Amino acid sequence: MWLLGSCDREDIKEIRWVQKAYLSFGGRITLIQSCLTHMPCYFLSLFKIPASVVAKIERMQREFLWSGVGEGKRDHSVNWDVVCKPKSRGGLGFGKISMRNVALLGKWLWRYPREGSALWHQVILSIYGLHSNGWDVNNIVRWSHRCPWKVIALVFQEFSKFTRFVVGDGDRIRFWDDLWWGDQPLGIQYPRLLSVVTDKNAPISSILGYSRLSLGISIFAEISLILR
Repeated sequence: MWLLGSCDREDIKEIRWVQKAYLSFGGRITLIQSCLTHMPCYFLSLFKIPASVVAKIERMQREFLWSGVGEGKRDHSVNWDVVCKPKSRGGLGFGKISMRNVALLGKWLWRYPREGSALWHQVILSIYGLHSNGWDVNNIVRWSHRCPWKVIALVFQEFSKFTRFVVGDGDRIRFWDDLWWGDQPLGIQYPRLLSVVTDKNAPISSILGYSRLSLGISIFAEISLILR
């Protein structure tokens, strides 16, 4: 990874010579996919990549892609955001490095509650402790200076947009803070009501109770009436 982030001018000249002498446009796409796109994946799965390194790698990708074979430097024919889109949406499927970084870090958040018996889970648990919801690490320690879990935890807000809790008995899911109804946590949907709540970390079961959950009775219409 650090080699990619610190290529000197001689390396770049050699790469450009090879591409101009031997590689077609399709060959350059394949080489970008196999090297510049996928080689940093190990680093991206554990650490937050610096923006300066992202910019340098993407600049190398652009220059490598658009330089014609024996034709010298060419203008970029298509916007880079379009090039990075999936092939099904008209792009070349390169993907944005910063988005891949968030996705790979978020994978650890997905695996953590699902691999409770794994050694790495036990190590994280022993260092940071368990959150009251029973599946996340302790909130207070999670935002400490310790790494790499601090970096992984920082993507939680982005990660949580693509996850939903399935409500069982309601004992482990926080009524206001966790995303279990709609597109946002209820604390964000109803901030005025949250401001007068005494226990903002209350689980669903303490507010609704199992009988209301099992009957599927919605209280959100009632909440809307209260706020009017």
